[in-house]
Amino acid sequence: CAWADDLEAEASAAALVVLDALRRQLAPVALIAQDRLVVRRIRALLERADVELADETGWTLSTTRAATHVMALLRASATGAGRDALIEALKLESAGDAAALEDAWRHERVPAPTALRAAQQLQDRFVALRGKNRRNLLEWVEALADAAPACMATLAADPAGRAVLAALRLDGSEGSDGGGAWRAAAAATSLDLAGFTAWVDASLEGASFVAPAADPAEVVITPLARATLRPFGAVVFAGCDHRHLGATSIEPTLIPEAVASAFDLPGAARRRRREARDFAQLLRVPELHLLHRTHDADEALTLSPLVELAWHARRRAGQGAVSYTHLRAHETKANLVCRLLLE
Repeated sequence: CAWADDLEAEASAAALVVLDALRRQLAPVALIAQDRLVVRRIRALLERADVELADETGWTLSTTRAATHVMALLRASATGAGRDALIEALKLESAGDAAALEDAWRHERVPAPTALRAAQQLQDRFVALRGKNRRNLLEWVEALADAAPACMATLAADPAGRAVLAALRLDGSEGSDGGGAWRAAAAATSLDLAGFTAWVDASLEGASFVAPAADPAEVVITPLARATLRPFGAVVFAGCDHRHLGATSIEPTLIPEAVASAFDLPGAARRRRREARDFAQLLRVPELHLLHRTHDADEALTLSPLVELAWHARRRAGQGAVSYTHLRAHETKANLVCRLLLE
């Protein structure tokens, strides 16, 4: 168990622990995604060391490159969209024409005929996409596919792109319910282009994407609930502070506790018990490294109550004390830099 002064020191220390476990041939190593902010930084450090990673937690679909492509097309298709929006959309179909167009416009020159022709063809399709002022949702989805065939083909060739197509019902599948209910609702929903753009944005924001795992992965980023009873050679658990692990208060949800209890839905108390159970199971792994930081910006953080309970249980059982190390920021960062240079 170790504690660091801040997030950067905690991330550097965790990355060092992972690299040391890999050096000792303990792969696969689990990295518990309890504190997503620190795990994101750890991942960036490990990628610099060319570590093969598999992320089982996923991320919001709207943050993927495929989703930004679709949103760029819709922004460029809006009435009054400027040149910058048009260039960004054209990059998805013809990067060379987009670059030529951008360079000419930036230097107030007349663009090459081929670049102008490509831009005009794209604008013509945008006019067709705008077409009617209002359509039902089914018609908007079909119009988007017709307006951007090259983008649709590119999305179909990419895992994240296929997830985008599925979220927007552009993949041709009907879904588990045959698509009947959704199609009926979509046919009855009338939208203008701004409303359709908002629907696309909300659909992408509400969906998640899990990238295909590298085979084999040296490090697996996984939630605590999915780490138990799996054959990891070592487990690195950053974020073992009172705010991220075993918190006494759970963030509020849309469903009040009384309603959740009445309908036998998982409430705050059940989620706390499940987290404690999963953490207790994790203590069985052959090698476990727990890390936490003492400060997050101006907020002071203390050790997780679940870790404290585990240490009390060890003492009651007559087991030896756990080694507890202070990882100073400048030393940890210097050690990590040296390790990355040697890799």
